[in-house]
Amino acid sequence: MDWYRVKRRVAQAIRLDLTHNQERYAAALSDAVRPGYKWLDVGCGHSIVPDWAMSLEEQERLVHRAGFLVGVDVDDGIARHRLLTYRVKAIGGQLPFKDGTFDLVTANMVIEHVVDPVNFLKDISRVLRPGGHFLFVTPNRITPMLAVSRVVPEMIKKRVVHFLEGRDFADIFPTLYRMNGPREIRTYSDRTGFIVEQLQLIGSNGHLTGWDLCLGLSAYS
Repeated sequence: MDWYRVKRRVAQAIRLDLTHNQERYAAALSDAVRPGYKWLDVGCGHSIVPDWAMSLEEQERLVHRAGFLVGVDVDDGIARHRLLTYRVKAIGGQLPFKDGTFDLVTANMVIEHVVDPVNFLKDISRVLRPGGHFLFVTPNRITPMLAVSRVVPEMIKKRVVHFLEGRDFADIFPTLYRMNGPREIRTYSDRTGFIVEQLQLIGSNGHLTGWDLCLGLSAYS
């Protein structure tokens, strides 16, 4: 029996959305990346999105559409990234780039790890050209799952994430959730000169009630 098809049919029957957040983020990237864009991916890890969310060929076309893609991360996994034009060991808040360098900055599941959102956003706005965009996806802290997560020891969380998502322990980092809700995103955006153009609450991977993640597109003016 094809359990994937069975799951899809049941989901459709009860109006359950099984679209994964990474597929939604990939679709948002397709809209955000314009020809010739100078693109910076903060906390890039070793991929733009998983291959199952967007094929490697489609991701390659996306990078080719842009002028170039710079990835920054402090993790050694950046060396395994197949699509970067340039790799830079750095962290958001201390980006080693000139003012107004990029047209687009992205962050895939990074905001939840940020210690100082104001400093982080000011640094992003500094390296963006006027009118540039910052696109990100991050967990929504008010969901029940994160309410439980905040009181669970880090090692247990790592084991759960490893079991559920198959991620290596080295790819699972401590979470703080300081800019992880619509109100916080808008508040910190206002304080740092960003205009929130779009803010969507999306399911992580199938939902009946509530919303699990925030998908935001901000413009720096």
